[in-house]
Amino acid sequence: MKYKYTKRLIIGFLFMLFFIGLISCGSKKQPEKAPLAEIPEVHAHQGEVWIVDTVASYQDVGKKHQICSLCGENFNETEIPSLAIDRLEAHTDVDQDELRPHYELGICRQLIGNPVVVLFFVDDYESKWTKDDVLKFTEEEILPGLTYLTINAKEWDVALDFTIESYAGAFDNFDIKYEGVVNPDLYNGGSSKDVLDKAAEDIGCKTNWDLYSYYQTMYPKQQIIFLNFLNKPGKSYARNFISTGYLEYAEHAVIFSDQLGSDHGEGKAGSSASRIVHELLHLFGAEDYYLSGSREDLANKKYPNDIMLWQYDNIQDNTIGDYTAFTVGWTHKAPDVCYDKAWWK
Repeated sequence: MKYKYTKRLIIGFLFMLFFIGLISCGSKKQPEKAPLAEIPEVHAHQGEVWIVDTVASYQDVGKKHQICSLCGENFNETEIPSLAIDRLEAHTDVDQDELRPHYELGICRQLIGNPVVVLFFVDDYESKWTKDDVLKFTEEEILPGLTYLTINAKEWDVALDFTIESYAGAFDNFDIKYEGVVNPDLYNGGSSKDVLDKAAEDIGCKTNWDLYSYYQTMYPKQQIIFLNFLNKPGKSYARNFISTGYLEYAEHAVIFSDQLGSDHGEGKAGSSASRIVHELLHLFGAEDYYLSGSREDLANKKYPNDIMLWQYDNIQDNTIGDYTAFTVGWTHKAPDVCYDKAWWK
């Protein structure tokens, strides 16, 4: 059916007003709050991320709150109960699955259930996060990435629902500052190995293992995921277990807001979501598909859009294939590629 040009203009204008009403608050597009006329005078506050104000101890309660994505106001201020922290014994992994050799090693075992994602927005001598940067990056990159994982998990009949807690110096609660420069190019100078250690110290924990013990005491039945973010271009990486051993070490990822050495996707909303998901999947055992020529060739045939092969600007263009699902515990049926010699060369 053909519509008259004027009717199209009216419909387009109404849609534009509706769309602006959805995105104008919460500093998704700009740091200023939306005009009061665009926010319902009475509305239920909405928010998915907890901002930690003070950590709990065996003597003192902690505090956390949320920020409304509609009006930008703080709400849901909540006490974190005081707790006696049990310092956990080191993980001792002695078995390794030959078909998914990084699976169930370290602290990130299976990507199922209700994992707790702990976000650290880290400043260093080269970069700094503002409050608006944190809110925008969370809304445009982190939350879409986690939503993407939740949706893909459902395709494997896996329930996945994240709890998110966040630390940032921009909220004047903690000084999350790396004293030095976090190396943005792991292929030139190596990765910075102590990013999570420094963040742990900044909130009162001696080591990253003490930080993990704190969170595991608070959430004893949940997986704990540590993600560190730098507000500068770089090559993101995961510091995850790839072999058996006895270690007191909290796996974590270091993720940069833009990709180093490329303007591909730079500044484009959502362009970092796929990199966040790629590194998070590494923590649970997912493997890169491009480390050997034979595996990459086979992956291009069987998994051409898999997120462990490519990370697109629009994460919806990525897929999670059966081998990636197998490596993170969404299925325990080994896919056919496991029995192809080219996959292991």
